[in-house]
Amino acid sequence: MPIKEKNKTDKLNNYSIGQKMDLILETGQLLMENGADTNRITLTMKRVAKSMGICESNVHIHITYTTIMLNICEGNHSVTRFQKCIKHGLDMTVVSAVSKLAWNFSKHAYTLNEYRHYLHFNSCRSRFFYGLWIVAGAGLGCGAFCKLFGGDLISSFYTAICAMIGFKINTLCKKFD
Repeated sequence: MPIKEKNKTDKLNNYSIGQKMDLILETGQLLMENGADTNRITLTMKRVAKSMGICESNVHIHITYTTIMLNICEGNHSVTRFQKCIKHGLDMTVVSAVSKLAWNFSKHAYTLNEYRHYLHFNSCRSRFFYGLWIVAGAGLGCGAFCKLFGGDLISSFYTAICAMIGFKINTLCKKFD
């Protein structure tokens, strides 16, 4: 085993399986809350677990719309943890940054505290698109679907306007929820 990998393994052995699982679940939650697909969430969580010295075949992940379940089997015992994901949004810059962080974690000798710091930094990033840009994008997307599925230009325009209004009302209602 190369010296760099041995030092990384020695650093990560100081942490409990619970601490490692919490970070793996935080990674999955951050991806899920920002619109990553389940395949990317699963692969990234397994990559992070492997980087922490957990055998990939011992990691079992189950994802539903609001919950991520992580089970890790080690020897004769098994540990299971759940993470709730309440808010669902879309920010592909965060998804990309977390995926790159997982790759870097597997290549470099990060400690869990350094990984937690970088993960927290990515979760606190400001959103790239705000308010009216998101409303306009959603409306134009709906209008494009109307045109794509046989609607004329006027019906596409009305569909876009109605979708923008509906999307804006939806976001206003979520603020009071």
